[in-house]
Amino acid sequence: LPPHGVVERPMPSIGQVVLISSQGQEEEEEEWVHGEVVGFSGDLFSVKLADGIIRKAVGKEVAYNTAHKVRLPVGTRCVALYREKDQMEMAVYKSAVVAEPPKVLNKNRYMVFFDDGYPAYVYHKDMRVVVQSSPSVWEDVAPSSREFIRQYLQQYPERPMVRLSIGQSVKTECDSKWWMTKVVEMDASLVLLMFDKDKRTEWLYRGSTRLGPLFSEMEQRKARMVEGDQVVVRGRRVHGKKTGPVIEYRREVETDNVQTEVKKSSATPGRAVAKKSTASRKADSTSTSTTNWETEGTVYQVPRLAKERGTFSPHTCSPKCVTSAQY
Repeated sequence: LPPHGVVERPMPSIGQVVLISSQGQEEEEEEWVHGEVVGFSGDLFSVKLADGIIRKAVGKEVAYNTAHKVRLPVGTRCVALYREKDQMEMAVYKSAVVAEPPKVLNKNRYMVFFDDGYPAYVYHKDMRVVVQSSPSVWEDVAPSSREFIRQYLQQYPERPMVRLSIGQSVKTECDSKWWMTKVVEMDASLVLLMFDKDKRTEWLYRGSTRLGPLFSEMEQRKARMVEGDQVVVRGRRVHGKKTGPVIEYRREVETDNVQTEVKKSSATPGRAVAKKSTASRKADSTSTSTTNWETEGTVYQVPRLAKERGTFSPHTCSPKCVTSAQY
């Protein structure tokens, strides 16, 4: 993996090979193909395709042809290699958004959400950054996935997900109907499900509301908010049965300097960033305290057993005084 740093987006120059969106507004069949920049006028690039046709495109429809030399933060608009399970050798570039940074638990891969809603893990070498993107990156995403991406990025780094295990059954939505599925394989934040009705398999993000337990939890939270009750968001169990799926809340953590770089790069792509002096940096580190979040693991809500307080009487304290305490 490359080091952390600011994601720079310099304007492509004439003669530079780039990737360009080939289908425009037809989101279902969108692919990115190679072309050569032959000119530009204002915000429009003139790109010559392999068949000789020259297309005009804005920066949001053009991507670099090489992988960036720094890691890509969550929310980066990019294109990534899209592979169908039965057609691994026929990979194509498609529009996507970075949803999870590379780490040990996901084998140093990025999780991305493609515009068609398909989630996948992709290596850094198979990703290309789009030249320009909106400040609210979900505005560039296809309408079918726009709302989900918006909610995900606004809630990040909090990520509610269903905790599942291989062989477990779970209700899953497909074509506006709920079907029983079985967990076939797990891959970090993704789960491979097999539909009982036709034995079809599909990879889903474990935080998708297409999963019955999470959908039920979200609906219950909406109802509680309408009623004005306080919502507890960590580790709530969806079903009363101990064997049922559980909603877990994970918090992704990036270092302070990386988060700062992400904000700067998303706000002013391609601009140079002035660095603070060493003296001011030392002053900041001594005058402010930061909360160090655990980078991995799961936080659960632990039940508290309510007990009536006994009547106090004068006595000499001993270990017996705390034997009835739960923790």
